[in-house]
Amino acid sequence: MTRDPIPNIIKRVIITSVESVPHLEALLMTQKNPEVSWDAELLARTIFIQPKVAEGLLVKLSSAGFLKKLAESQPQKYDYVYPVLETRQLLDELAALYSKHLILITNLIHDKSSNVQKFADAFKF
Repeated sequence: MTRDPIPNIIKRVIITSVESVPHLEALLMTQKNPEVSWDAELLARTIFIQPKVAEGLLVKLSSAGFLKKLAESQPQKYDYVYPVLETRQLLDELAALYSKHLILITNLIHDKSSNVQKFADAFKF
């Protein structure tokens, strides 16, 4: 029997806090490059998504406290906010695992979305 390379605490972070693969990649990219002021165009080019999707991700990461909106910037820019040590360590571990176990982590994200949809579908009449 092989050991699951993804610790339960990381699975919990993914299940409770990561909405999609682009959401995870945006979080990890902003964490990896904290000196960058991010706007939708830059994030879109960096993680290969549409600028409108990138803007939504920046807003979500800002609402979650990982980014800070810069006042009066055009286009709207966001700076990375260093989380508390425990959260930073979890994100570091998640980033390392994502680079080694990309398929496992993306499957976990997609399975989560699929299970939520199945649950919602159960209540359709």
